[in-house]
Amino acid sequence: MNNTVTSTNEVIENAIIEALKEAFPEFDVESFPSDFEHYNFTSPTGCLLVKYLQTDYSDQNTLWNISQNSTIRFNIISGYRGLKEYKQTHKPQQMLKDTLQGLEILGRKIQIVKEQFLTEINTDLYCGLTIKLEFLQEEQLITQLI
Repeated sequence: MNNTVTSTNEVIENAIIEALKEAFPEFDVESFPSDFEHYNFTSPTGCLLVKYLQTDYSDQNTLWNISQNSTIRFNIISGYRGLKEYKQTHKPQQMLKDTLQGLEILGRKIQIVKEQFLTEINTDLYCGLTIKLEFLQEEQLITQLI
């Protein structure tokens, strides 16, 4: 396997992480850990964890070549430390949405799909934000990356 080829998902995830690091310098920003139950962020403010969710493909658009639309979804898990009430998550969650909504990656703009409160773990509040990018003709996108 050629190690120089970067997957579409990796390009998207890295771009999201870089945008979030710039907008939230006081937060730990990284890929979602494989063992989240034992994850302990070190920032006194919070963390933003980027997680690939899924890719949905449309039906074949043509009979003579590969031409499918794809929708790639990611989830941003935000952990907030030191907040006394859930309503205190509204301001940083809005900043998160403002940072991501319309962010252009690979010529496509991020769209927000869903926002939700997830849980409280050891007084840290966790929220989730699902985003998506829609692409036409996956075959052409892969060619651009090589």
